[in-house]
Amino acid sequence: MWAVLTTARLVLEPLTVAAAGEMVAVLADPELYGHTGGEPPSLATLAERYGRQVTGASADGTERWLNWIVRVRGSGEAVGYVQATVTVASGEAEVAWVIGKAFQGRGYATEAARALVGWLKGVPEVTRIAAHIGRANVPSQAVARRLGFVETADEVDGEVVWEQRQTRVVVSTHLDDAVLSAYSLLAPGTTVVTVLAGFPPAGTITAWDRLTGATDSRDCVAARRVEDSAAIARSGARAVHLDFADEQYVDIGVMPAPAPADVAEALRPHVGDGELYVPAGIGNTDHVRVRDAVLAAWPDAVLYADLPYTLRDGWELPAGLPRRAPIDETLEEPVLAAKLAAVRAYATQVSHLVSLFGDFVTADGLGRERTWRPGA
Repeated sequence: MWAVLTTARLVLEPLTVAAAGEMVAVLADPELYGHTGGEPPSLATLAERYGRQVTGASADGTERWLNWIVRVRGSGEAVGYVQATVTVASGEAEVAWVIGKAFQGRGYATEAARALVGWLKGVPEVTRIAAHIGRANVPSQAVARRLGFVETADEVDGEVVWEQRQTRVVVSTHLDDAVLSAYSLLAPGTTVVTVLAGFPPAGTITAWDRLTGATDSRDCVAARRVEDSAAIARSGARAVHLDFADEQYVDIGVMPAPAPADVAEALRPHVGDGELYVPAGIGNTDHVRVRDAVLAAWPDAVLYADLPYTLRDGWELPAGLPRRAPIDETLEEPVLAAKLAAVRAYATQVSHLVSLFGDFVTADGLGRERTWRPGA
């Protein structure tokens, strides 16, 4: 059941007792135990623990124990561990991740945990994936959200149970909004549904599309769809394009304005039991229309801040929406670099957006994302 797992930067090696010699230093910082309790283990304690874990199962056979040491590819340096405890009777896998204090802030926890969760999804015996996270453990909560875990109402030993859902849907108004505004949410298992991606009649040309060098807006939309699919594919997410009209085509009378009920009906086949994300509607009337159509059908959808409009109009929720506490995400370097590369894939749009918002395709411009969750 065990396997060596690899990612772009890491190798996850099945646990051995010999690894205790390296890991005792990785786990030596007392700050690692601020949320979980306990204290740094001695070499003898860690070796004894690993000796039990490498057996792969509890003595009574009710649990399977799967543990990996997280190493940096190339150097082989140990930086932490990930683990899964599988309850045989139910098929539930409880996962956990720990990265040494000296190696935090580099995205290793997300990268390693994503590899673990992806592997577990391919194990037939595993029917549910969960993580137990303390209410004050904000860093682990952020990792869980990036991986598509959803907070539940259940608690175990004072920790909240987070469940990994098979689906996450990010609603994007235009052919670039999800990548610009919510890149940290994009991953395998995420579907990005762009609503206003419809083709105008041949021979149409708008002022905005003309700025891209296009002579026909229909060709421009076709090019933008290709760009969007390529940008989203970089994250491992899946792109879906609906056929409703962008406001620029409605304004010149060549396409009808989308009815909110029709938007909701078109989205319905793509919305599963996972979380649904929708733009907050900051600074763009198309975003407001799509937001309102989604919230009318799914009032518990999570809102995300609209970049780059927030850079001009601020980061607060628009008036008229129920107040929710914001949750900010500062993108770690590998995610930020991937986001900037994905944004640059929108070759027909970026230079014109820069002319409106300044040079925002930078860490300062796109390195922060914000969501608002119901009840937060």
